[in-house]
Amino acid sequence: MRNKLPVKLSFLIVTFVLMLLFGLGVLLLTIGEKETRASEYENRMLQGMPELTSENFFSGDFSGQFENFLLDGFMGRNAVIDVSQSVLDAFSVQTLEDKILLENNDDELQGLDKETESEPEIPSLPVPETPDEVEDVVDETPEEPENVVPDDSAEVEEAVNSGEAPTSGGFYYVKSDGGLKVQFYTASNYVTLTANALNAYRSELPEDGNVFYAMIPLKQNYEPLVGNPKYTGWTSDTEEALQAQVVDGVHIVNAPEVLQPHLDEDIYFPFDHHWSALGAYYVAAELVRIQGLPVTPYYEYDYKTITNNGSWFEVMYPLEDISAFKIYGKTREYESHYMNYNNDTYMAYVTGVLTPWTRFETGFSTGRKALVIGDSFANAMVSYLWPYYDEVHMTDIRQTYYDVNEAGGWVAELMELHDIDDVYIIFSYANSAHSPTSYERLLRCLYG
Repeated sequence: MRNKLPVKLSFLIVTFVLMLLFGLGVLLLTIGEKETRASEYENRMLQGMPELTSENFFSGDFSGQFENFLLDGFMGRNAVIDVSQSVLDAFSVQTLEDKILLENNDDELQGLDKETESEPEIPSLPVPETPDEVEDVVDETPEEPENVVPDDSAEVEEAVNSGEAPTSGGFYYVKSDGGLKVQFYTASNYVTLTANALNAYRSELPEDGNVFYAMIPLKQNYEPLVGNPKYTGWTSDTEEALQAQVVDGVHIVNAPEVLQPHLDEDIYFPFDHHWSALGAYYVAAELVRIQGLPVTPYYEYDYKTITNNGSWFEVMYPLEDISAFKIYGKTREYESHYMNYNNDTYMAYVTGVLTPWTRFETGFSTGRKALVIGDSFANAMVSYLWPYYDEVHMTDIRQTYYDVNEAGGWVAELMELHDIDDVYIIFSYANSAHSPTSYERLLRCLYG
């Protein structure tokens, strides 16, 4: 006959467990954090102690909120999360690069090989008749076969070298024989839509305000050039097409042109598709230079060198004491970190998380404030703008990142609230002028 646990012992075990849980609950209610608060660790708001009303009691909302309060207030929850993640990692088949990409939750690698869907209708916003001073920027677009000029075509070289601002654009590898190999193409309607969005941002700034737009090649756009005698570099004319359609105060910076003299340097991150601090610095320096401001040399900053699996990268120490804050609901601020010097991935830069809104107090007194809108490529660059502003704000308007309810408003409203003077829009090729992130979401998140 099978042995059975005595009923009395079973009762005692159950009673002990219930009393233990009850005791933990009382302890949590007594000394636990009862206010709603931001979790830097999990990048979300933790549930505070809900207010008990007859309405939320009978609707069932109170019980759900109270359960979340107990879960979010559980002592040692970060340690539990770490242990759980370690167990999952032990059985994971992800490579280091896979893990970094998932942690960053980036869109950079998504859609690069997808065909562009139906072309959107172009709104009738005013376009200046005379192009301003031409600055350049790059673009990376899924090829549209009916529009792409064949490789080696004399028409491509003639269009690029004609001296006339194009209405559409492309990104090209420059061959050793002087020819061009088309990599990405941006149709004219996407150029116009993106230009209209940039013009709208300029209209929300003060009279002396500026908008800067840069599109950054991904590491996989750079790798075919490394040690390859077939190519001597890259070029792009999408920037000219954009500059010809934007108003005064909108500046398009040609990132491939800026990076071209430095292709033999460590301008890309060793572990994934991002650029390095050095690559980000070169573009930031150009953004500063075109404003007539003095450029701080790269090695006037101090850096921490972080190693990972035999490779290394640098994370900058700011020139002045920096304070960082995450902002929720327009005005609720929670102190954050400006860098994570203990992280050995790209997440070290500004801790990798910008949403819903981040504000940096720089320690400088310039009388100006800036907003940086970007995907994760902006993370490695923003610190080089700190010496030029009293405050630098950041957000990410990509599809799954910007939540108007969490942020407390659309971007135009928050720009006015924070007295923003200049806007920097920094996107990788995955989100540049061919992408809905640039030609659609920029404008949508400005006004809703």
